[in-house]
Amino acid sequence: MFRIGRGGRKRPFQKLLSISADPLNQFVRLFYKLNESKSISGIKSPMNHLTASSCCSWLYAIAVLLAGCSTIPTHTSNKPREDTVTLGGYSTRFQDGDEHRNHNITLATGRLDGTTIAPGATFSFNQTVGNRTAEAGYQIARTLSVTGDEPALGGGVCQVSSTLFNALLLADLELIERNAHSRPVHYVPPGRDATVSYGAKDLIFRNPHPFPVHIRGTVAGNRLTFLVTGPESLPYEVQLVTEDAEDASPRRVMEVVGTTQSRPDHWKLRAIYVKLYRIRVSSGVPFGKERISNTLVLTGLDRDEVRP
Repeated sequence: MFRIGRGGRKRPFQKLLSISADPLNQFVRLFYKLNESKSISGIKSPMNHLTASSCCSWLYAIAVLLAGCSTIPTHTSNKPREDTVTLGGYSTRFQDGDEHRNHNITLATGRLDGTTIAPGATFSFNQTVGNRTAEAGYQIARTLSVTGDEPALGGGVCQVSSTLFNALLLADLELIERNAHSRPVHYVPPGRDATVSYGAKDLIFRNPHPFPVHIRGTVAGNRLTFLVTGPESLPYEVQLVTEDAEDASPRRVMEVVGTTQSRPDHWKLRAIYVKLYRIRVSSGVPFGKERISNTLVLTGLDRDEVRP
C-alpha cells in the first residue's frame, strides 16, 4: 500500500494536487486532507467507527480503481499504446538490390517510428530524422535530379518522406509544408510525392485532433509502411484523389552547360499540372473536399532549336 509521508517526510502526492481539478484529483485531495488531519470527525455515520488510517487506505484503493490502473500515472509514454487504432496508412515498394539506398530508407524509418504528435502540435520531418550525414550513418545512393538519377548522401530518404506524406494525409492531419520532386518518382502516383532536404525543404504537419497520434514505421522485405494510430477512430473515411491532369507549358527554359560544346544546350520543359484533393466520406456521402496541392510534374525535356 502506498503511504503518505508524515513528520516532515516528503509527500509524493503534493505534486499531484497541483496538476488538475478533475474528479479523481479532488478525491485524492480529500484523501490527503484526511491523512494530514488524522481525523474523520467531519465524516458522518456510519463511518464514525473507522480509524483515520483505515479510512485513508479505503480512499486510496477507490482512487486507484477510478484511475483504472494499479498506480496513479505521472507521465505519458512516447510509444504507441497497444489499444490504438489505425487512422491512416500507406505502403511503397523499393528495389531489393540497391543496398545503400535501402540502408538509408531503413535508417530514416527507424528515426520516425514511435514518434508522438500531441494535439495541436507540429511535426517536422527534418527535425525528427535529423541531418542526413555520414556521421549519422547515411550512405551515398542514387537520388533524383532534374536530369536523372545521381549519387548523393542519403539517397532514398525522399521515398520515406513521400510514404509518410500519404499516411499523414489519410489520417487527416493538417498539411503545413510539402515540396514536390523535380521529376516523377516511381513509388507513388504523380502529385503524391514529397521531397525533403535538410535545411531547405521540409515535410510539416499539424495534429488537429483532440488526441495524440503516433507514427509507426516498418521495413519488411522490399516494402516500406507507415501507420498513423490514435486512441480512437475517425467518424469518417479519408480518400485521396488526383484530378485535372492537364498539359502545362512552363514559361521557362532550362540551361544545361555541355562540357564538350562551346555554347550551352537549351532545353524546354514538358510538364503537366496534377491537382491532389483530400475528401472526407461519411455513410457514403462525401464532404469537406480539400485541395492539397497543384503540382507541376515534369514529364520530359526537349532541345530548344529556336534559341541560338
